[in-house]
Amino acid sequence: MSRWIPTKKEKYGVAIYNYDARSEEELSLQIGDTVHILETYEGWYRGHRLRRRSKKGIFPACYIHLKEASVEGSGPKETVIPTELPLVHEVTTTLREWASIWRDLYVGDKREMFNTVRDMIYDLIEWRSQILSGTLPQDELSELKQKVTSKIDYGNKVLDQDLVVRDKDGNILDPDLTSTISLFRAHEAASRQIDERLQEEKSQRQNLDRQAKFASTPSFALFVTLKNVVCKIGEDAEVLMSLYDPNEYKFISENYLVRWSSSGLVKDIDQLHNLRAVLTVRILPISSGLCSSV
Repeated sequence: MSRWIPTKKEKYGVAIYNYDARSEEELSLQIGDTVHILETYEGWYRGHRLRRRSKKGIFPACYIHLKEASVEGSGPKETVIPTELPLVHEVTTTLREWASIWRDLYVGDKREMFNTVRDMIYDLIEWRSQILSGTLPQDELSELKQKVTSKIDYGNKVLDQDLVVRDKDGNILDPDLTSTISLFRAHEAASRQIDERLQEEKSQRQNLDRQAKFASTPSFALFVTLKNVVCKIGEDAEVLMSLYDPNEYKFISENYLVRWSSSGLVKDIDQLHNLRAVLTVRILPISSGLCSSV
């Protein structure tokens, strides 16, 4: 009589298809779920998801992509530890968490945040592939590691997730081996860096919005050529030209300055017959006032 056989090598895998349980004995899976496989029988596995160990069930073996892992303990205390790089494992876990949030953003029609999370997910997927390729030299791998950890920390902050505390090399600090004070200082430094980045991006968006608004407003220009100054001052003088708004009682452009000598000619002889300027003013909404340039 056939029976379930404890697995020896087939211990850890990732679901590559969604599977809906049809009975209480079966285990529902979603793409990306990691499973700890305990037993096998005629094309089926029995085990549990790593994120919910209390719920055990059976699922089709063909739905699982096996991966290497080390096994610790035996029997009820058996645990599996993926042998992939810790950073790759962190990226995989992060993508799994963000994917759920991403779906909720789509359902909630939060398009701007949806697009932001999409771009971050695409970046992490690309960088994960580069790390797994094993072709990067050590210096490029270290640089990529910094980019990955910064993106994860930034994304978790934006999505209001828990902040991961790291050392200067980007490795996650072990709370069992790190003092409380060191953890606090690392957390404080990480929060400050992320807040500074968020503030910088906010300023950049405001500048882009301001530039777009400025570019879309109507503008008027006056081309001016200075031929002569007929006032007989008898000494050196400065001639200022600017556009003036009689309704607002103020000048609305920057000054165009010409230095005029007491002899009745421009002081800088190289500017003779070349005293030209374009006075430009852009009309913004009333609440924004006027903005001008020369």
